[in-house]
Order: sequence, then structure tokens, then C-alpha cells
Amino acid sequence: MGYLISIDTTLKLIQDFRRNDKNVVFTHGSFDLFHAGHSLFLN
Repeated sequence: MGYLISIDTTLKLIQDFRRNDKNVVFTHGSFDLFHAGHSLFLN
């Protein structure tokens, strides 16, 4: 379902994303049926 990555890899990915003007977010939960509320939450 998912996978784990090391802290070092996570930090490198975050730096790369930020360098490319991307946002880093954290979310959790079960999105069984995607609807407008999920979209608003993730935006």
C-alpha cells in the first residue's frame, strides 16, 4: 500500500521540492470516495 523512506531521503526530497517551488504537505486518513471536500482540504 505504501512504503517507508529514511529521514535523510525525506529531507533531500523536501529540499528538492522547495528548490523547485513545490509545497510539502502532510495528510492522513481514508479517502475512499474522493469528493469536493477532500479537494478543498488538500488545496
